[in-house]
Amino acid sequence: MFPLSIHTYFEIAALLAAIIFWPKLKLTKLRWLLPFLLFMLSVEMAGRYMRTVQHVSNAWLYNISVPIEFLFYGFIFYHHYTRKSFMLIAEYFLILFAIFSVGNILFIQGFYKFNTNILKLGSFFMIILSCLYFTELLTKEEPVNFLKEPMFWLTAGVFLFNTGEFFYSLFSDYLIKNHLDRPRKIFSEINNKLIWVLYTCIVISILCTGKNRQRA
Repeated sequence: MFPLSIHTYFEIAALLAAIIFWPKLKLTKLRWLLPFLLFMLSVEMAGRYMRTVQHVSNAWLYNISVPIEFLFYGFIFYHHYTRKSFMLIAEYFLILFAIFSVGNILFIQGFYKFNTNILKLGSFFMIILSCLYFTELLTKEEPVNFLKEPMFWLTAGVFLFNTGEFFYSLFSDYLIKNHLDRPRKIFSEINNKLIWVLYTCIVISILCTGKNRQRA
C-alpha cells in the first residue's frame, strides 16, 4: 500500500489546496472541486488497496469513477460557458454520455472489465468541450489575462490530459492484442505523467480563485 505513487501525491496536493483555499473557492463556480477531488483521491486509494493488498481487479471501480469524472468536467464547462449554443452542447453531452455509459456497462463491455469505450468517447468530448471554452476565452471583447483565469488553467489541464489519453486509447487495443502493451505498462506510464499535468493545473486554478472570483 505504501509508499504511494508520485501521481497520488499530486492528487493529495490538489485536495489540500482546495481545503486551504476553501474560503475563496466556495465563492466561485469551481467550488465543486473540493468534493470531486476528495472522491477521486478516495477512488485512487481504494483502487490501490485492492490491487496491492487484496490482489483483486479494480476495473469495476474505475468503470464507476471514470464516467463520473467526465460528467463532472462536463458539468463545470456547462456552468462556465456564456454562449447558449455551447451550453446546449454541454447539456446534450451530460445526458447522452450518462446514457451511453450505463448502456456500455450493462450491455457491451460489462461491469468487471475496464470500459475502454467510455474512456475513448469521454476523452474525445473533453477535448471538444475544452476547445469550446478556449474559443470563448479568445473571442471575448474585454481583455483577459489568461494566466490569472482559474478556468483557463483547469481547461488546460483537462485538455492536455485527455488529448494524451485519447490518442493512446485509439491504439490501445492493437498494442494489447499484439503483446506490445499487455500489462498496460505504457498506458500506466502515460496516464501517470498526464495526472501530474492535470493536477498541477488544478492546483494553479485553485490558487487563482482568490484573484478572479466569479460567483455562481
